[in-house]
Amino acid sequence: MLVMVMKHFIFGYGSLICPDSRAVTAPSLKGVIAEPVIINNIERTWSARVHKHRHNKNDGDQEGKMVDGNRDHILGWTPMGVRFKKGGHCNGVLINVDDEELARFDMREMGYTRKRIELADIHPYGVDSEDVLYDVVKCPECKLVFKKADEVRRGCGDSSVEHEDISVWVYVQSQNLPAERSFPITQSYVDIIMRGCLSISQSFAKSFLETTHGWWNDGSHIDANEKKNEDDDDDDDNSKRRSIGNHYTWVNDRHDPMYVRADSAYSTKHGERIDELISEHHKDALEKRNRL
Repeated sequence: MLVMVMKHFIFGYGSLICPDSRAVTAPSLKGVIAEPVIINNIERTWSARVHKHRHNKNDGDQEGKMVDGNRDHILGWTPMGVRFKKGGHCNGVLINVDDEELARFDMREMGYTRKRIELADIHPYGVDSEDVLYDVVKCPECKLVFKKADEVRRGCGDSSVEHEDISVWVYVQSQNLPAERSFPITQSYVDIIMRGCLSISQSFAKSFLETTHGWWNDGSHIDANEKKNEDDDDDDDNSKRRSIGNHYTWVNDRHDPMYVRADSAYSTKHGERIDELISEHHKDALEKRNRL
């Protein structure tokens, strides 16, 4: 009797684009090819939430560290998220994983829900012609995904998200909130994503920047708890510092990273190049980035 084995794939659209970051969670993936892809009807945004927890320096969980006093207002940070949106699209990587690796990423992405992507929405990145598909795509398992996806688009296959023995997954955030003062975007996290993008190509990095939304919050969204704190604050200097006029949602923490999988050496060496690329697409937001 033939037993069908499900092939699992993860669409990495943020830190999972970076090979080193993936290998921290699943060491078995070190050196394994992740295929660049474009996913239609998905839009990438800064919209998730990670809460920090205070602890002493002997605590091993560095993701929760709180340091000097000028971070007292920071309750956590805002990582990448996605939303299903007709007409949207974003680039990322397709990662072939086994059951054990999938379970590891489920643990890593706690706070996100794993959902299936329809095969018809999956396209190889930078491939305009089916004729050259097999010359460009390096991951053998991913070639099968692209072939099945093409069959679905041409009406030769079932359009169901549960297509035969293939499941392509994406992690969708449980909360959908923009970055704000208490939960800013952290540059150490941005650098890891850009490291992954640049390991593919500069054009891939630019595509990431072009298709990512939410780099700047103009202050129209303020967390309810922070609004209460502002209302209760009698200190004029603090009130001014927290005002919408001085509102910021992106911090440069390269000198003291808040992101657990940050690489300070890489940020120091390549930070200027990354900032130049970001400035091409999000100059106004970059100019408002604060150093803590």
